[in-house]
Amino acid sequence: MSSQLTVAEAAALLGVATAEVHRLIATGRVEHQLACSGRCELLVSAESVEALRSAAGRA
Repeated sequence: MSSQLTVAEAAALLGVATAEVHRLIATGRVEHQLACSGRCELLVSAESVEALRSAAGRA
């Protein structure tokens, strides 16, 4: 996963609540990884978020 966003950043880009981003992760629609360095943070793929934004724009 090259470019990464926090869940909050992804939610802002998609115009949804963070809970919706977690649902997208749980259903496999958004690539994600857990990054830990002192504390852990759930990161999502900027590319998969952009793909969702593009798909929503065509709907």
